[in-house]
Amino acid sequence: MEKITIEDKKRISFEDITSGTSKSPFVLDVYLDDIIQTIGLPSSVGSGDNKVQLEWVFNDINWPEVDAADALLNQEEFGRVLTIYDWKEYVPIYEISNWHVGSKNMTPDEVKQALLELGFKENNIIPD
Repeated sequence: MEKITIEDKKRISFEDITSGTSKSPFVLDVYLDDIIQTIGLPSSVGSGDNKVQLEWVFNDINWPEVDAADALLNQEEFGRVLTIYDWKEYVPIYEISNWHVGSKNMTPDEVKQALLELGFKENNIIPD
């Protein structure tokens, strides 16, 4: 899966891609430093409604190689979407140790496999 970056967000509607995602049956039991070491900086900072401070978004599309307008017209091309985010955690971001995992068009097994492929350890992927 490809991470959607801040640069990609300048070309595409982030909300269109994440719309329809729902909480998966897993949370990541890791701290912010571990996430950044594993998958890099977040795709998004702040949600506008103050419910999410940081979010990482991955999907099957390599956005730098896709015409964003064509993809938005044909939303099923977004394929599988995986998100990692804090949800209504009103504490300093570095204190959060349980991160929500959301998905779209993915089974629970596919979510877990994607997290493993991104580099998270199995003992950090816990049922919720």
